[in-house]
Amino acid sequence: MIERKLRYFDETPHKFIYSVGALRTTFSLYIPKWRVPEPRPPEVLVEIEPTTGSQLSDSLLRREMESDQILKKKPIIAIIEKYDRRKNSIIYEPIGDKYEWQTGKVYIPLELTYGSPALLKITVKWNLGGSGGFISR
Repeated sequence: MIERKLRYFDETPHKFIYSVGALRTTFSLYIPKWRVPEPRPPEVLVEIEPTTGSQLSDSLLRREMESDQILKKKPIIAIIEKYDRRKNSIIYEPIGDKYEWQTGKVYIPLELTYGSPALLKITVKWNLGGSGGFISR
């Protein structure tokens, strides 16, 4: 498993962007605002693992999470599939109903993709303590 800390970088009208510089590119993760706990964590820990696809993404539904701050604190677990390739990174997107995606597209540097397979599993843990205290359940 590969782990990287990403810091809050910016936002779009519907997503928060967490990012960190990598060797020759940037590792960026877009997370829908409805899925981020309040107050917005300053950083997240992203774990990347190879997968066969037999594992499932988190089954919590958007309607369950939008108004429940306790559920929002749970880590995001997503199976992501290769969407596009850039010079030094691969763009992955979650599998399943786009409305239910708990992450948006994920821009992962090539050196963190285990050889850029078709599928990866990511886990996103929130730093809710402000000093490296990432929530893992």
